Amino acid sequence: MSTVKMSFRENVAVVELNRPKAHALNQHLVNDLREAMVHLRDSKNIDGAILTASGNIFCAGLDVVELYGYDEAQMDQFWGEFARLLHDLVTFPKPLIAAINGHAPAGGCVLAMCCDYRFMAEGQGRIGLNEIPVGIVIPTPIVELARHVVGDTRASDMIFHGALLFAEQAGAFGLVHATVPQEQLLERAEEKLHSWLALPQVPWRQAKAVLRAPLIKAMNVEFSEGYGETLRHWWSNDSRSAVGKVVERLKPKTK
Repeated sequence: MSTVKMSFRENVAVVELNRPKAHALNQHLVNDLREAMVHLRDSKNIDGAILTASGNIFCAGLDVVELYGYDEAQMDQFWGEFARLLHDLVTFPKPLIAAINGHAPAGGCVLAMCCDYRFMAEGQGRIGLNEIPVGIVIPTPIVELARHVVGDTRASDMIFHGALLFAEQAGAFGLVHATVPQEQLLERAEEKLHSWLALPQVPWRQAKAVLRAPLIKAMNVEFSEGYGETLRHWWSNDSRSAVGKVVERLKPKTK
């Protein structure tokens, strides 16, 4: 798992995205993160996990530079694996805390929303769903996830405007639960996780399963229904033009 690092502190795992430069989601990172989460789900020695990233960026979202060059079969495979990753995260039966250490637009925000509790570091990092300004149709399961996290009205505001919020704004909006100094981020995440692990775990996990049941049902749609429009639009002239402009801005400039 070269794009994901795991460390262990007794019965707690810290899962760290580790794909230079900004942990953007490509097929490799999605597969590695899935492998990590399935391992932790099945481990008898791990009772909870923290999801974070190396450096000062949490996750820059989809690696549109790489994905722009995928053919249709590769894009179908990527979105299929990404859908399975979201299922793995949302159905993770143990406590899962997000320690958002910096920028978390689009796919980065999606990963964070899958967690049970979200800490975000104070500073210049921003979070939100900005797919529409980029020219990407948001898949139905991600819309349902946003509704679950912030409610219908705020999910609409976040998706329609594509705004990226600073940590304190995200806290006021309800997208993150707490904002903390960067140097305290992991410490606070561990404290929260251990406070949950001090409770009887069978009732805790059963409560999580019940609370998440409507979300899981809403996200468990047929792939073509949940992601088909995203894929169809990706290959449209309008989308290729809009995403192509983003790709040109993101590509390293040659002198």
